[in-house]
Amino acid sequence: MVSKYYINTRIKKIFKATQRFHRKRARMSFGMKIKQLVKLQMLANEIKSNTGREKGYIWQI
Repeated sequence: MVSKYYINTRIKKIFKATQRFHRKRARMSFGMKIKQLVKLQMLANEIKSNTGREKGYIWQI
């Protein structure tokens, strides 16, 4: 059985990592955020094409 201390410590680590992730994203320039958004659009289109769904629109920058 896993102790409560281990679970609490693990949860705290997860929340701290999430906070670091969001702070890092917040400090990024607007242009970098847009580039990442376009990459996510490309990834979503790839997934959609593999599942037979209609592709979405990808921003041209």
